[in-house]
Parts: sequence; C-alpha cells; structure tokens
Amino acid sequence: MTDRLGEYRERLLTGVNEHLDDGESATMAVLVQRRARWALPLGIVAALLVSLVLGEGNALVRGALIGLSIAGVLMYGTTFFTLARTQRGLVFARTSKWSQNRVQEIVERMPVDTPIEHKPGLMTDRLKIEGRSYLMNRQFRTVLQDMIGGNTAGS
Repeated sequence: MTDRLGEYRERLLTGVNEHLDDGESATMAVLVQRRARWALPLGIVAALLVSLVLGEGNALVRGALIGLSIAGVLMYGTTFFTLARTQRGLVFARTSKWSQNRVQEIVERMPVDTPIEHKPGLMTDRLKIEGRSYLMNRQFRTVLQDMIGGNTAGS
C-alpha cells in the first residue's frame, strides 16, 4: 500500500530544498494556510447570488455551482505556505494556490526556537506564529510536533 501522505511530504521537502542556500536542507515540512478574513463571508455571498441567479432547476447542477462559487472565493482568498525545518532554523515558503506542493519562494526565515502556538481541532489545527494565524490540516499534526519539539504553547 502506498503512503500518500509520506509522498506528499517528500514533494514539499523537495520543493523547499530547491530554494534553499547551498549546504542547507529541509528535514521536515508541513503545509499551512492563511485565509483572508473576507474570504468566507464573500464565499457565502457568492453562493447566495449564484443560488438566486439559477433559481429553480436541477438540484445537482445548482449544488455543484454553489459549491464551486464558495470554493473559488476561498481559494482566491487563501495563501498556502510550507513551514519547514532546516539545520539553520525554520523557513516559510510560499506555494502555488492550485498545486500546494509546488514551492514558489522562501518568504521568511525564523530561528528554530520560534514559539508556535498550536490548538488542535477536528479537521484543522490553528497555529499562531509570530502573531500571525494559520490553519493546518490535522494530518500534519505529528510532523509539526516533531518539527518544533518543545517550542509550542497551548497544545
């Protein structure tokens, strides 16, 4: 059986490593996202407008178009990052919206002991790093704990 999550993490690591300095390499990585505050309310408004425009009709088609309108607005309002640990510290790398394992650039470097507040949830975990809030899929929870060790608050 294939470990799809393991393969995904390897692609994240490979993408980060392509953007690091010579001699530096990422050993652990998780995907995090930052959503604009306006994204969800605007997504709901878009869904209501689509619903009004479509009126009566095929429920399956209406449902699909309403779902696509919400998803489109949420994707537009979300920025994806890979948070990775290297031997020099933590790095934030921006990734593509449509292919999150495609790393575009390193946007920030932080010391390895940077405090990360971690609040587990049912579907997504909430992280607070240097005053900024992020979401993380719970499938990365174990990797995050290994990555940051005792540098967490609130977990």
